[in-house]
Amino acid sequence: MDSRSAARLGIESVHYDGRDITDLATDFGTASPKSRLEIVLTSRVAVPVVRVTDDQGQPVTTYHVILIPAEPAQWQRPVSGDPTTPDRDGVERLAPRLPGEYLVAALPWEDSLVLARDPSRIESLASVARRITLMEGDQSLELRLTALPRARQ
Repeated sequence: MDSRSAARLGIESVHYDGRDITDLATDFGTASPKSRLEIVLTSRVAVPVVRVTDDQGQPVTTYHVILIPAEPAQWQRPVSGDPTTPDRDGVERLAPRLPGEYLVAALPWEDSLVLARDPSRIESLASVARRITLMEGDQSLELRLTALPRARQ
C-alpha cells in the first residue's frame, strides 16, 4: 500500500476484549496480557474538503474545523479537529471519515481551545453547527466562521 492510498483509509471499528469501543475513550493501562485489540480499516471513506469564509464572504485562513457525529449518544469522546492548515483561499482537506451524518462547524482557534478544555461545551457547539451527510469520496463543504456561544453563567 502506498502513502496515497493509506491516506484514504478510515477506522471502521475498534473492538477491545469483544466490546465495540469505536470513538470511546478507553484506558488500556489495566489491560491483561491476553486482552485483544482489533482495529478494522476501510477504504470506503468520505474526504471532506472545506472552504471557510467570514460574514463578508472573504476566505479565512485561521480556523479549526470540528466534525462530530450527529447522534448525541456518540459525543462521549474528547472533541478535536483536524490538524491541517488551510491554503490562502481558506480551503483544507480533512482527514477521512466514515460516511454518515455529522455536525460541522468552523471555529476561531480560541473557541476550539475552549471546547478542547471543556468537553461539556459540546452542546454549545451542536447549537451552531451545520448538519451534513458525508458520502463516500471527496466532498466539498462551504462553511462560515462561527463563534462558540458563550457559556451560561
